[in-house]
Amino acid sequence: MSPQRPVRLRPPRHLSRDARRVWITTVEELARAHTLTEATLPAIERYSAAVARWREAQRQISASGVIVEASRSRVPQISAWHSVARQASAEAAKIERELGLLPARRANVAETPRSLRADGSRRPPGPWDTADVADGDE
Repeated sequence: MSPQRPVRLRPPRHLSRDARRVWITTVEELARAHTLTEATLPAIERYSAAVARWREAQRQISASGVIVEASRSRVPQISAWHSVARQASAEAAKIERELGLLPARRANVAETPRSLRADGSRRPPGPWDTADVADGDE
């Protein structure tokens, strides 16, 4: 049986340009930390989308302010973007903790013997792997 060529990991197409940049950076960071696995990819996708939403909300708040006039009544109100920013920030922070992206949380995320590299290939087997896993019999 010939070894499979690694599949280059690419961000999902449906993500915005900003979210794709976050996705690439996050994949590279987790690969360096040896915590990137196939199971973490959906969380990275959600994290990337949340960060992109937060950034867009912050751009909108910077442009129009936190307090805006209601379109019909002209009464000052908190911008809807403020709510979007808060929700996206909370979602991103939760996933950051799960993935161990914050330096203080990295100690709580275990390195996995079969973690992925940023290019999608698996790390070489190490002494922690059993012989059958190291031979590719998973």
